[in-house]
Amino acid sequence: TLYNLPLASTLRNTSTHGHIGIAGFLAEYPHQKDFDMFTKKFAPYLVDVVKPRFISVDGERNHSTYTGEGEANLDVQYAAAMGYPVPIQYYYTHGLGVDEENHSLQNLTGAYSELNIILLRYLRDLPRSSLPHTLSVSYGGSEKGLPNAYARKICDMYGELGARGVTVVFASGDYGPGLACRGKHGKRLDPIFPATCPYVTSVGGTQYINPESAGIVSSGGFSDIFPRPDWQEVEVKTYLDTLGTRLAGMYNSSGRGFPDVSAQMMNYWVVDNLQATAENSGTSASAPTVAGIVGLVNSALIGAGKSPLGFMNPFLYSVARKAFQEVDGGGSKGCSLMLEEPTVSLNATEGWDPISGIGTPDFQKLLSIAMQQQA
Repeated sequence: TLYNLPLASTLRNTSTHGHIGIAGFLAEYPHQKDFDMFTKKFAPYLVDVVKPRFISVDGERNHSTYTGEGEANLDVQYAAAMGYPVPIQYYYTHGLGVDEENHSLQNLTGAYSELNIILLRYLRDLPRSSLPHTLSVSYGGSEKGLPNAYARKICDMYGELGARGVTVVFASGDYGPGLACRGKHGKRLDPIFPATCPYVTSVGGTQYINPESAGIVSSGGFSDIFPRPDWQEVEVKTYLDTLGTRLAGMYNSSGRGFPDVSAQMMNYWVVDNLQATAENSGTSASAPTVAGIVGLVNSALIGAGKSPLGFMNPFLYSVARKAFQEVDGGGSKGCSLMLEEPTVSLNATEGWDPISGIGTPDFQKLLSIAMQQQA
């Protein structure tokens, strides 16, 4: 298989431990009938084995009778398909947060972030035994839409989850280097938050196979809020040396680089409103794919009496580095709304790059290394 996952037939009687969590925001809810149709058409090994559990974070009534939403269905269907047979729980936070009337990108950043706070407070109050060992989130917005202190607060709360054994996976975004690419002092790339938080594992996108190539709209770059952590200093500095003076002044050369890893982002078959389509693309697909893979690793670790990976970025950039296949072809394009310079590109290279991170996962290698390293 593409990411060296075991065949489903070899896992059917495997004991699982804990669960994978999916975060849902902005009034998007998966539909059980869509999930059932997806399993019958595309993942028959899930039929009557994995049934997602839906949990309301803020006390809203159960939305299982609602028609589905593409994002929510995508996340649940592929976290389940890739993480089989680990159980799935969908944590949904109702509403649009602080900006229900104004849906501009900047204001949606605020909305996402308020909903993140609600989710994080809910998870913080759970006993460790009830927490997901892996959490996938496919939402985000421009860093510029938030006060720095507020972004740091949210990031720190995700860091607390990591310290409690939860591996948090975020989609890096689908705007390439940025969308508008405007800052207070001129042209500026648009880092995506919370993917820029150093305590989450940010997932970029790839396209094609044999070999995989960097996804043309996979978001990535350098945070304007969070400094670059020591664990990625060597990798990111090497990329910046290659980049040279190109795009100088458009990004923070000492900022946290994102994404960390990547996975396929193109043409996922999804069932939504009882219709199957293959037009679903983006890092919103890459994130639950990686979450499923990591969820299998965490479940196996717990089953072996070991600790789950939790905050895993230092592990990824060191001993687990050889469990990732580098993506060194292709690149991303963006800044399509920056009229004075409509296209800005970043290239994938050997080593880390701001489109594919350190590369795509090999499940068997990742599992083997994790088993050796975790206590």
